[in-house]
Amino acid sequence: MLDHKIEQVIIDSLLLTKDGVGIFDADDRLVFCNEALEMLLGIPAEKALNQTFSALCFRSFTTKTGINIEADCFDTWISAALTKRRSCDYRTFETDTVEGKHFIVTEQIVQQHFLYLYITDITEKKQNEQKLTLMSQELQKLATTDYLTGIYNRRYFYETAKVEFSRSQREATKLSVLMLDLDKFKGINDSYGHNAGDLVLQTFACTVGDY
Repeated sequence: MLDHKIEQVIIDSLLLTKDGVGIFDADDRLVFCNEALEMLLGIPAEKALNQTFSALCFRSFTTKTGINIEADCFDTWISAALTKRRSCDYRTFETDTVEGKHFIVTEQIVQQHFLYLYITDITEKKQNEQKLTLMSQELQKLATTDYLTGIYNRRYFYETAKVEFSRSQREATKLSVLMLDLDKFKGINDSYGHNAGDLVLQTFACTVGDY
């Protein structure tokens, strides 16, 4: 058994930690909640205490604050959530809030009846992941499209053609390739300059792109 001082240190640590901590009793009522958990619940800790998990979720659903519940029917959503809740002694998952915060949530059953909830804010990590994804998409676009016209370039054509030729051979289907040429294009460059030629290419690419 822990002496009183150690117990108080543990309680103070749970209250002061930047990670959210909550404890639900056997009736699924919140009996302990630190201030950090407010970020997920969207409600002050003192108001969240003694409310059931379902009631807290329903509040988020109706007020559009706290837990992000993307569902048209709350009853259907909460039924699915309760099926997973307490289904095992330990589980971890990701969730987010209406305000745009992201969390890793850990649930653990302790002493058979109590559910210990621990959340860690991973918003910055998610934002960095999104930035990396956008950068990757932009690099992919730069590598496979022509800067002037915005249409796919030779590299993309060769990569796609290789895939399509292989598929055609594998499935024994016909494959067609269409080649287009601009008549007297050199004359446009010579007579009106390369800027005019660029405009012709852009207009042509835009027209072809519509089809």
